Amino acid sequence: MRLAVLGGAFNPPHIGHFVLADAVHTELGFDRVLFVPSFFSLHKQEEDAAPSSDRFAMISAAAGESGFAVVSDCELKRGGVSYTIDTLHMLADEYAGRLSGKPALIIGADWISGFYSWHEAEEIAVAADIILACRPGFSVPEGLSSGSWQSFVFPGMETAANVFCLENPEIAVSSSDIRRRIRTGKSWRYLVPEPVGRYIVEHNLYGHL
Repeated sequence: MRLAVLGGAFNPPHIGHFVLADAVHTELGFDRVLFVPSFFSLHKQEEDAAPSSDRFAMISAAAGESGFAVVSDCELKRGGVSYTIDTLHMLADEYAGRLSGKPALIIGADWISGFYSWHEAEEIAVAADIILACRPGFSVPEGLSSGSWQSFVFPGMETAANVFCLENPEIAVSSSDIRRRIRTGKSWRYLVPEPVGRYIVEHNLYGHL
């Protein structure tokens, strides 16, 4: 089984998350895309952030209809600060004997210049392949081309990673804008998967009336 990992707050999950996951599944042939919602500290939680239980329920409801997406609550259970490398090690143990090759970590192309600052970034480059997703305003860096796996050393690093530049559709939607739209009474329902929209309404999230 080929496994790709997509982390984030998913507050709320939106169509852009699933368009990206579908591209990884359809175009790169990954059997599963694992969504890993991050933990929010009570001391750092945004004013309009949904509780972890609601974020997990929303992403699970949407993933369940995809046929290829799954969800892990490992970082929610872990609590506190969760580092990507710890999650990758946990997944390696959980999926031991079932994976074909390394798991792949999906990150935005906007992280190319700052990836070196991630906790144990050099070890991440060894533990996982990296899928670079298109982001508005960010082009493929020099030395990389789209459409194939290539060895690439991120700026500020020494260890080469196995990287794929994905030509995914660029969907101009963000969770923060969706929350603002809900809060201010603007249109938002078709920016999220149908099960997510239904959950937001039923649980009166983000100031929905």
